Amino acid sequence: MEIEFQLRQLQLWQDQRPEDSALKSSLPFCVDTLSFNQWLQFVFLERFREMLQAGVRPPEKCDIVPMAEEFFRARAVNGESLIMLLARFEQRLLEN
Repeated sequence: MEIEFQLRQLQLWQDQRPEDSALKSSLPFCVDTLSFNQWLQFVFLERFREMLQAGVRPPEKCDIVPMAEEFFRARAVNGESLIMLLARFEQRLLEN
């Protein structure tokens, strides 16, 4: 929920879902079909919600912070709050 909130605060949340074909990329982070914020919203968050609802243990590591840092490096938007939140999320995965 916090990640979604931060995406909305940064005006990076999208109401319209990308085409299904864009969500089925075989490349990490769907770099060839989605922007990072789209991947975060439509792939990452959805998969983690599904895992939680199904009682499936999430992976111990996801390495999304470097990708987030790279995404924001090329933008005029300050994404530090989202990056810190993602780092905290990754830390929680390691602790469980």
